[in-house]
Amino acid sequence: MKKQLSEQTISKMKDKETYVPLHMREGYMNYFNNGIKNGGFGTAVINEDLDYAYRKADSTNSQHVESQIAWVKIAKEDIESGYRVKSVYK
Repeated sequence: MKKQLSEQTISKMKDKETYVPLHMREGYMNYFNNGIKNGGFGTAVINEDLDYAYRKADSTNSQHVESQIAWVKIAKEDIESGYRVKSVYK
């Protein structure tokens, strides 16, 4: 059975501490649920490379680099625990 993100982890994309801008959510979902690679910024966040993420960030992402990295850490733990999700994201 394929491991996918839980609804709880997906909902954390909206929280202040783990906020993921709307235009980034589908890319992260595709990476964690389907193994589809992201662009330079998304890859830097997934790799938790703060310096490179700030260099590659657009004006919106530059305000949310650290919260996105915080969300990615939760997503990685979620995948390791084997949760499944029914929908892509909300």
